Amino acid sequence: MNVLPQALRDSMTVFERGWLSSNNVLFASDEGTAVVDTGYASHAPQTLALVQTLGARKLDLIVNTHLHSDHCGGNALLQQTWPCDTLIPASEASAVHDWDEDGLTFRATGQRCERFGFTGTIESDAMLALGGFSWTVLGAPGHDPHSLMLHCPEMRVLISAETLWENGFGVIFPELEGESGFAEERAVLDLISRLDVDVVIPGHGAPFTDIARTARHGVFATRLSARRSCAQREKRAEGADRLQADGSTRDDLRRDSLDDGACPLDARRRRCARGAS
Repeated sequence: MNVLPQALRDSMTVFERGWLSSNNVLFASDEGTAVVDTGYASHAPQTLALVQTLGARKLDLIVNTHLHSDHCGGNALLQQTWPCDTLIPASEASAVHDWDEDGLTFRATGQRCERFGFTGTIESDAMLALGGFSWTVLGAPGHDPHSLMLHCPEMRVLISAETLWENGFGVIFPELEGESGFAEERAVLDLISRLDVDVVIPGHGAPFTDIARTARHGVFATRLSARRSCAQREKRAEGADRLQADGSTRDDLRRDSLDDGACPLDARRRRCARGAS
């Protein structure tokens, strides 16, 4: 079922993609054409074919909500096909310019992404014209410190990336490195609850309309996950003491953590990386 507002249906198409690719949002109006997020590298030919539904029109613009490999893996092929502009989060510009695969997390996750360039950057409070309407860029740290969302107040539509799915949200990667992420995610969910939104287009899964229930579920999940994260940090600290006390190896500690269910998202990330390679 198409839940988009009627006024957007002629200029905006949501392509719900399979794992590992993110959804793609294609815009076509008198002001030009654009795609938000481009999927994973191994699916780039599929992304190209979807964008080619524009027919004789060329692609004018790529917008990336963030630069995890499942959201920008099609950038290079689309840039090779059309001389399009590309907008990325401003805080990622240096990493892309230098093609820092560690900073971009490609190496750590074991995922690949063909090198691409960019012609401009976006950050919170910027305005974009897409599909004949104005969209406000909103900062959305949590899943990724650099992540952004796009909100169209007039149409009451939110492109939420990984910040909000119908039944949760994306992995909070900073927490896997012992850094803060759940507090930021909760703050963004609170922000979403105050926006005028009738339809959410998530980074994965179908667009949905029950925003209040989903946001409440997400806030509860962040609180629960934050408590678990604190317990995990305490366990890691105890583990460091054990390394010194009895000569246990780090592999022993990791196996114990996974057996206790302490790092399920870390395990999922490794499974995804293996499946995408």
